[in-house]
Amino acid sequence: MSERYRIETIPCNTDRLQEISDLMNTHFFPEEPFSILMGSNNPPHTMFHFSVTGPCARSGVSVMATDTHTGEIVGIRLGRVYKSHYSLLERFKNWIWEWIVFGMYLMYATPGIRYGELVLLPLISESTGYTPRRYFKVFNCSKILSDTFLCVSSTARGARLGERLLAESEAVARAAGCTHTVAVATGIFSQKVFHRLGYKMEQETMYSDIRLESGEQLPNLGKLPKIHQSAKLFTKVL
Repeated sequence: MSERYRIETIPCNTDRLQEISDLMNTHFFPEEPFSILMGSNNPPHTMFHFSVTGPCARSGVSVMATDTHTGEIVGIRLGRVYKSHYSLLERFKNWIWEWIVFGMYLMYATPGIRYGELVLLPLISESTGYTPRRYFKVFNCSKILSDTFLCVSSTARGARLGERLLAESEAVARAAGCTHTVAVATGIFSQKVFHRLGYKMEQETMYSDIRLESGEQLPNLGKLPKIHQSAKLFTKVL
């Protein structure tokens, strides 16, 4: 009997970005803690497709699980490679891209999502320690795989696809020259997957402990499912 799900690298020239975005919007954002806390758990497709899915999918280190019977994408692990040193041309391109993405948020995002992505997300990332670039000094390395999203469709859960996606992305990243990986697991289920694959937990942050500059808690804290209480920062030597 053939295997039900196949794991493969997402091609850099993939034409399935919309399908990946649809998977995320249906099976990830509605229940993902960071998205709920930022009030952006239903992002506009165009914005997400342009600013997140595209760059991650074209990074060469992202992988997907497809149903061998239907061809449907049922899981993804999106990641990006960070380098300790960039050429002047690469820096210029990155700077231009950041301004393009900022413009996309202004064009397509609601005021609430703009506030969440441009104000709350940096605050949450800093609070949970999810700043991959600082690990170049910690690990004394030049290339790091930064985990961005791990998502499995509700129709395919229970088949350990999360573990298979992580393992494959690690192999692809090693081949690309990455020596370490950094990830923040925001929910209890993904945290279990990282633990099972031997990731080291560097930091745990309770969502109730994150404060705005005013000293107040995050505005959407009460909307979090009770099972998701903290974010855990993980690292692993590849």
